[in-house]
Amino acid sequence: MSRSLILALLFLCPFANTQGQLATSLSINKKTYVAGEPVIAEIIVTNHSGRELTLASTRQLPWLAFVVTNSRGNPVTTHKLNAFDAMKIKVGESLKKRVDLTEYFLLNSQGNYAVSAVVRDPRGSVQGSSTNRILFNLNPGRTYWAQKVGVKSDLGTGTREIKLLTFSNGQKTQLYAQVIDGRTGVPMQTFPLGDVLM
Repeated sequence: MSRSLILALLFLCPFANTQGQLATSLSINKKTYVAGEPVIAEIIVTNHSGRELTLASTRQLPWLAFVVTNSRGNPVTTHKLNAFDAMKIKVGESLKKRVDLTEYFLLNSQGNYAVSAVVRDPRGSVQGSSTNRILFNLNPGRTYWAQKVGVKSDLGTGTREIKLLTFSNGQKTQLYAQVIDGRTGVPMQTFPLGDVLM
């Protein structure tokens, strides 16, 4: 190998991209959710780059982006941009970040979905490191009790429907409270209350 080639390689090494030097994995807290319930994703990033890294968003790209698709492979609509704080990772260190996907994506309709994430180092490539892809589904549950109520806000008056739902995951039956927008019929929020004792 010629001396000039060795010098060129030594010069370029500090600028090599870190895409292959970040190990990423994604998990979710369960596979089936009641529509409107928080979908919690946890991403683990491990630094194998040989130097401390600061993962931070640029004006063009976020350092962490989630991709959620429906059963037809179409991207799910976002309702909030994901602007995550910078994360500093020491050499060989693994850090976790938990994210409620319902804060960023419209996940309120029954169906099957898939999620993956991309982690980008600003000094690395635009593609970044992709995580594994996870499948999950949203279920409407079974209505046990429902009541419509009027609401008043700065935007005017409207209605909400309050529901108690039951949902069985095959092992146990759970009780949920759900708030539905009276105008659109879309679940706004779903709260797990605990196991049904019947």
